[in-house]
Amino acid sequence: MEDDYGSIESAKPQQDASSAQAAIEASGSTRALILAAACLLTFGSYFCYDTPSALVITLREKLQLTGFQYNVLFSIYSWPNVVLVFIGGLVIDTYGSRRASLALATLVLVGQVVMLIGVLQHRYWLLLSGRFIFGMGGESLGVCQSIIVSRWFAGHELATAFGLSLTVSRIGSILSFMLLPVVDQVAGIVSAFAVGVIICALSICAALVYASIELSVEHKRAEGAAALQPTKTRTRAPAGERSPRSRRSSLLQVARCLDLSFWLCAGISMVSYALVFSFIAIGSDLLHQAFGTSRERGSLLVSLVYDFSMVLAPLLGRLFDAVGLRGIFVLVSCTLNLLSFALLEHTRTSAWQPVPRPVYGMICMGVAFSGLSSSVWPSMTVISPVWALGAALGIAQALQNLGTSLMSIYVGHVVDAFGYEAVLSRFVLIACIAVLLALWWNIDDWRYRDGRVNRSAAAAEAAAAAAMELPVAAGTPQGAAVAYVPLYVPVYVMVSPEAIQSVRRACYQKLGESEVGIRRRDLYAQLGIAHPAVVRKAAETGAQLPSPDAYHARVFRPERPTEAAGSASSSQSTN
Repeated sequence: MEDDYGSIESAKPQQDASSAQAAIEASGSTRALILAAACLLTFGSYFCYDTPSALVITLREKLQLTGFQYNVLFSIYSWPNVVLVFIGGLVIDTYGSRRASLALATLVLVGQVVMLIGVLQHRYWLLLSGRFIFGMGGESLGVCQSIIVSRWFAGHELATAFGLSLTVSRIGSILSFMLLPVVDQVAGIVSAFAVGVIICALSICAALVYASIELSVEHKRAEGAAALQPTKTRTRAPAGERSPRSRRSSLLQVARCLDLSFWLCAGISMVSYALVFSFIAIGSDLLHQAFGTSRERGSLLVSLVYDFSMVLAPLLGRLFDAVGLRGIFVLVSCTLNLLSFALLEHTRTSAWQPVPRPVYGMICMGVAFSGLSSSVWPSMTVISPVWALGAALGIAQALQNLGTSLMSIYVGHVVDAFGYEAVLSRFVLIACIAVLLALWWNIDDWRYRDGRVNRSAAAAEAAAAAAMELPVAAGTPQGAAVAYVPLYVPVYVMVSPEAIQSVRRACYQKLGESEVGIRRRDLYAQLGIAHPAVVRKAAETGAQLPSPDAYHARVFRPERPTEAAGSASSSQSTN
């Protein structure tokens, strides 16, 4: 039945099975080395991503850049990722994480080298070209890292592995703000960019280490399979990779299935991340111009955002799994983000300064960024259809990159026209939009979605298990195969025809159902109700099958309570 189920398995069962298999095949020391390589894989890209921010003052002075030109340089990283966030995943699926990690890490190194040449020759167009090439590889390299970690670690190890990879990546960002201004003061800006090239080369070494380990494990796996199965058999695709059949849904189809809750969450992510990253891009120069801080101190203050994220994000992730309330904390985080810009705007003109004035605002921004990164993306996995989770997250990531690029360009225009003082007031107004979106999102969730975003992990699993309870087709001969047909599931849940069609067809064919009968049953499944004959037989016998199998239903699209109640009553009256 692997061929029947292969195209509709959810990401989680596939991930768990492949991760468990890889965990068995590799020893603890081998997987520890894999984790170290995966962590270092994105260390260089995170370090170099913030290079323009850490060197913004010197960069603008040496190359005579306007505020608009500098912000275009920073934001051009996000331009290719509006589209490549989808293509990058396809490349990784097609060629595997081993080849993709090497190719993407090389692309990051090439981009940084081109930027180094641009600084050396004072050529702005070379800087833009290098940053663009760097962006083509940087974002997809992060996706590749996630695939590698999810392949080799499972269960309770998975959260720890992801937390370590995020922490190491954030260390790269922090080190960029701490090290590069010092190198710039001592040896010049060219040497500072050269440090980035060296660190990107270390990331390629990490990719080579991972590739050699994976080749070794696959070689051992092939030898074991040849010894156990000398005859020709069909094997599953390598762990962590999907078959082409699993990529059937189009972006248009996915977009139609995403409800208001998803688009509100994506809008919150788009606005909030655009604000934070646009501020980080100009933070050192803004603090120097508006608050009179030194270059080194300005870089350290900006790095507080990453400091808090590195420490708080893993802890908050575990907290939200235990108690839920992700939507509430998204609202709190957006409010703290607004407060951070308001504090920076207020303390800029205030004479009262018992401590360095920007510190309070940067602390609020760091806590807000930690809360957003720990709650927004897990919430999207809850409100997105399981069968289209990858595409939904890709859409959200594309919107985030689009928002960051547009915001950076807008900020550059404001800096040139009105100065840094006007930027802070604009940030306050835009942060208010994020707060309003977060408030709307929570109201919509409590009123129409049964508070699903704010559920704890245990409550979400219990709700999913309750929604999976399907009736048995009663009246079949004793010992005969049972036909699992989805009944109308509880409020806010519908059955996805894309997710169950292949399994239902295989089951009904084995039971001798005709093609016309299968199509009729498919029609009822698309309507989210059960076949009338099944409902009647289940009602007569009271037969129930609790949680039969994850393949036979999918959380598809939430409904309003009034619509769901109307559908349920019409289904009962029809049956």
